[in-house]
Amino acid sequence: MTLVEDIQLKQQRKRSNRANAKTDVSRSDIPEDEIRRMYSSVHTAPSEGSPGNKGAEDNEVLKGYAIIMSITLFTVHCTLSSLALKQYSQDVHFMEIIKGSFSVIPAFFILCYNLHPLNGIKLPIAVLGSCVCGCYLIFIMENGGYLQIIKQTPSLATIWIWLFIELDWYWGVFALLSVVVFAKFNGLPLY
Repeated sequence: MTLVEDIQLKQQRKRSNRANAKTDVSRSDIPEDEIRRMYSSVHTAPSEGSPGNKGAEDNEVLKGYAIIMSITLFTVHCTLSSLALKQYSQDVHFMEIIKGSFSVIPAFFILCYNLHPLNGIKLPIAVLGSCVCGCYLIFIMENGGYLQIIKQTPSLATIWIWLFIELDWYWGVFALLSVVVFAKFNGLPLY
């Protein structure tokens, strides 16, 4: 290849690159209403009649959430059960704790599945449930026997923790303050 042919080849490549650059579409070449239409078609929720509506897909996501939370709450329940046994100097047999905690997994699943998106009537139920769990937990810690505490506090505390996490921060603070007011009103110490 001669020097002249090499220069002609480079010039030909430059011309083809310029031609390709002119055919590329930049954002400024697209009308503003077309950009909005494309953006809204990608970033909006599906309509009621569309195949991606709240049907089986959302149900599967909710089941997955309930399963993951049930497993997590199961571990919290096991931990609180062993702590309650240790508090009263009982022997901790982990297989018995795990067997006992397996019995509450269906209850945790039902709670998580039915209460997860806290909207509508579910929100006041969750706030009331958090207040009741916390108040009853404080009450039985002060007035219950050791067997009642060992049997009831792990489940109540697990549900209370889950509800506190599930609630928005201001509802969680409200539920916590209601428990503090209950304890102070009844003369129960908070330590």
